Amino acid sequence: RSSGEIHEITWNPNKKLLLCVVGEQVHIVDCTGDQSKELQVLSSDSALTCATWVGERVVSGSATGSLIVHDAGQNSEIKALDDREIVSVTALDESRVLVGYQAEDE
Repeated sequence: RSSGEIHEITWNPNKKLLLCVVGEQVHIVDCTGDQSKELQVLSSDSALTCATWVGERVVSGSATGSLIVHDAGQNSEIKALDDREIVSVTALDESRVLVGYQAEDE
């Protein structure tokens, strides 16, 4: 339904939900029934580039190098340690994530 290119899809087998990074937003899609349906669209002030599940929360990375924690309709921004674009975010456990930044131009 959204215009824009799908950048990344992350599956949560426990909840049977997909996280789809489309354009500059993250879409949560329910795949439990015969037809998938969009449950929620997560966005931020800066363009979102990737996302992952961390327990019950979604953590996304932004083009400005910040992490955004989406929890029950609230967004908490974790300020950037680096201003480069975050290209991947991977959950290590319930409270830690591994962040991948865009390589610096040489």
